[in-house]
Amino acid sequence: MNQSIFFVTLAYFLALTLTVNGMPQARQNGATIEVTPVGNLVRTQHRVSGELYIFNQTLLILDNFTFDGLGAGVYINIATKGNNRRQYIQNREIVNYPSLEDNTPIERSYQKERLIISLPQGVQAKDIKWLSIWCEIFGVSFGEVTFPNEV
Repeated sequence: MNQSIFFVTLAYFLALTLTVNGMPQARQNGATIEVTPVGNLVRTQHRVSGELYIFNQTLLILDNFTFDGLGAGVYINIATKGNNRRQYIQNREIVNYPSLEDNTPIERSYQKERLIISLPQGVQAKDIKWLSIWCEIFGVSFGEVTFPNEV
């Protein structure tokens, strides 16, 4: 399937309601999908907020994502190696958004939007230890979440 068509189809599908452990989240159209909760973004700057979920081993959902858009050189970063925040930062890698081919920074404002994040080839959700909304220019996290061990 053409990747553009796949993402449009997937975005439409994920515009439906999220269900976490049987509890509906973000009710929109009445239909539901099952997701695994990871956690809320913490240590935030630039009004960053949102809740991170695992849809499957290759897709994450950042729900209710908010960002004031005032940072420059902002990207989604993940770490699959490390045991603490310092090590996660040292081992982080950029995840292109909105698609794996698009490496432009996130520089517009978002207000409670849903981001569908495709993981790079060879990376599965179960391997991720940390996700950050990261400013490459200043080397700071605008918001981050540590994955629980049991995900």
